Amino acid sequence: MTKPRLRPWAEAVTPRLGMIRPLSSSDAAIYRAVRLQSLWEQPPAFSTSPMDEPDLATTGLRLSPRHDHCFFGWFVGDQLVGIVRFFRHEASNERHRAQLGGLYVQPKFRHQGHGRQLLEAVLDRAGQTAGIERIGLHVVTTQKAAIHLFEHLGFVRYGTETDAFSNAGVLHDEHLMSLDLRKKIPESPALTWRLADSADCPLLAEFNQQLTADEGRGPRLTISELRQRLEAWLADDHRAVIFETGGKPVAYALFREDAEGIALRQFFVTPNRREAGIERQAAGLLLADIWAVDKPVTVEAAASPLEAPAFWRALGFKDRSITLERLPKTPQPRD
Repeated sequence: MTKPRLRPWAEAVTPRLGMIRPLSSSDAAIYRAVRLQSLWEQPPAFSTSPMDEPDLATTGLRLSPRHDHCFFGWFVGDQLVGIVRFFRHEASNERHRAQLGGLYVQPKFRHQGHGRQLLEAVLDRAGQTAGIERIGLHVVTTQKAAIHLFEHLGFVRYGTETDAFSNAGVLHDEHLMSLDLRKKIPESPALTWRLADSADCPLLAEFNQQLTADEGRGPRLTISELRQRLEAWLADDHRAVIFETGGKPVAYALFREDAEGIALRQFFVTPNRREAGIERQAAGLLLADIWAVDKPVTVEAAASPLEAPAFWRALGFKDRSITLERLPKTPQPRD
């Protein structure tokens, strides 16, 4: 049997979008800018203070890659959109262990699978390095999306450090997580789709209610009201698609198609699957398989959260109009 070729640490990886490669001293300026951005972002995800970040010259020295100590970057064109650090413990009795840290993806590139693919590239290298059996990391307990991503990749939580660090006088806890490289890293289940019918309306209503909450809209309809509305839409001129992994619904899209084009009204991915790249996969299926027609497509993307418009722009959509909304004030209860 031919032994698979082990990729050197200096070799780049080409994911679905952009390129992942080790950083070098020539990347010091752009790395430091992204690193400082990550440290200033709130809520704090890192224990390091921006004021403690080394200067440009020191950063350049730190970025000089070694076989078992390397910073990786995700590039889209010339823009550095994601970073992560990998290092192996140096003590002779700890050489079987390595550590991940500093994972950060710029906001407008989140929920598209970039974080997962960046980590997979690093874990792939680590798994091919002789003697490394376990990788650890620390993650702030409030970083739910990151925790879901790490767990999806096989990391297991083995403890919590209370008051691990303070930021602006606020104490933060950290989960301690570890991945046994001797166990296979789980692969993402294939994403499949099917057209919804009236029997799916209770599920679609629950997803629709979560979508409304995510977008911070006004007074919400009840599940029963949403179900009735969806039933009416599907009986008229709308269609819905349910996306599944391993037989479990993880996303849906509601759209209307006529002679003039296709209008995507609703698009939702369950929160625990957003960092696994389900949004981009589902959008790709919509554009390539489900619609696959030579018609203009319009998307109703709420301005909140801000990542939603950026996600569709990254897929080639252009702003056509801006809709402004003023919600009525919620009546205050009288004494």
